[in-house]
Amino acid sequence: MDPYEQISLLERLLRDLVDGELPDWPSLLSEEARTLLEGKRDEEGKKRRGIQHSERLIDYTEVTQIQNLITGNYSAFEPALGSKEYVKFYFKRINAFRNPTMHSRPVLAFERQLIEGIVGEFRQQIALYRSEKDPSMNHYPHIEVVTDSFGRSRDRHSLTGVDDKIRVQVGDVIQFQCRGDDPQDRELTWWVREQADSSERDIAIGNEVTLSITITEADVKEYVYVLIYMKSNGKYHKEGDVDETLAFIYAVDPPVTENVD
Repeated sequence: MDPYEQISLLERLLRDLVDGELPDWPSLLSEEARTLLEGKRDEEGKKRRGIQHSERLIDYTEVTQIQNLITGNYSAFEPALGSKEYVKFYFKRINAFRNPTMHSRPVLAFERQLIEGIVGEFRQQIALYRSEKDPSMNHYPHIEVVTDSFGRSRDRHSLTGVDDKIRVQVGDVIQFQCRGDDPQDRELTWWVREQADSSERDIAIGNEVTLSITITEADVKEYVYVLIYMKSNGKYHKEGDVDETLAFIYAVDPPVTENVD
């Protein structure tokens, strides 16, 4: 990952941590701040046509708001992040790199290594904390996030509802950006298929991969479950032959055909 991706990943991890460990966080903001976040969420839906925007209010917070929520309510986060002094220092260092990475200004080699080290330590701390809650994470890889072409993101905690579907057409190509992690640093294999079709539509290897699936006439129906699978190259797996699976739902319209006399 480049420095921008590293910092973006850290911010996502911290947002998820705040949402999980401090569920009443909106009540800790001023009424003006909450209203501003709600406005940003509503505006996102109007501006970004063609995608399904996030409904989670936490996704519209500024990084400084997240950092202040963590440091201002640190007892809720100490089990996950450890020493508050380290965290405050790391926040200060990361903040110094945000603008250069966001605006494509050069980041020197030692700065890239520093960013990678800080983000890596946060990832490890959070992974260890989650492992205590879910011991299986000590043995098996997990999916950090998968995002489809429409901006919908799923992680291991996501639930897909029957109303959460996007309408697509025959011939459309849907891409999935996938990221996973393994506590034993093993090679990860990913593949995608439609639930009713046992054949793999695409396959890739790595911690970060892109999968794609082309919608065919065989997929025409109101509920198409596209499944993303991931497993390590280890002998044992969390779910039989795979380690984790995520689902995305689509509706595929029948193709328009010409009337023949």
